[in-house]
Amino acid sequence: MEPAPLGYLELNLVGVDAQGRQTAEAAAEARDIQIFTNQQSPFQLDLRPAGTEVRFDLYYQYRFSQEYDTAMLAGPPVAGPRLFARTNSALVRDACSPTQHLAR
Repeated sequence: MEPAPLGYLELNLVGVDAQGRQTAEAAAEARDIQIFTNQQSPFQLDLRPAGTEVRFDLYYQYRFSQEYDTAMLAGPPVAGPRLFARTNSALVRDACSPTQHLAR
């Protein structure tokens, strides 16, 4: 699949205590004006921890447009390819763990 331009990239970092309650939150957007899927972009999240956090979960979502072949769809025929916008959301649980999410 070819890289697709993203409409936006939003990130939320949430501190969670031992009881599973949210203790702190920070939000940010990617700094680059234009980025593509599978491309890196710097961002900064300024979080003020409460001090009771046992983990930090990172939520992110982005939107991109993708071409699709109308011949694959049910319904009346429409000439040519079309674009559709899709929003993806994901969670990185315990994003700041010293033992998880290590690049190898």
